[in-house]
Amino acid sequence: MDKTVLNRALIDQWRLFHDRDIGLERSALGELGDTLEVEHVLEISGMRRVGKTTLLRQIAEKYYEPDDYYTINFDDDRLMDIVASDFQRIYEILLEEFISETKILLLGYYVLIYYRGE
Repeated sequence: MDKTVLNRALIDQWRLFHDRDIGLERSALGELGDTLEVEHVLEISGMRRVGKTTLLRQIAEKYYEPDDYYTINFDDDRLMDIVASDFQRIYEILLEEFISETKILLLGYYVLIYYRGE
């Protein structure tokens, strides 16, 4: 995949996620506090359109600073032809543009990457 297209998609997605309305608070949000303290992968799964992305946005808003995480939406048409080798390119772009250390939370087609700056 072309690195310029990938870079543009990642930057656009960062803006879209941060501009997204957080909606009505999901009941699961209150149950996640202790779970998010542990350094492991948390998967939030469910059928389409049930509020997974809204929950992810609420987690990000409640538990993290805006510049301390990054999301990737693999449902983006620009990423439909992604192959395994593109994940290295994604990681390189994120290192250049956004992150230093990472913690990843999975949500359906999303990946939330949390990092602590230096």
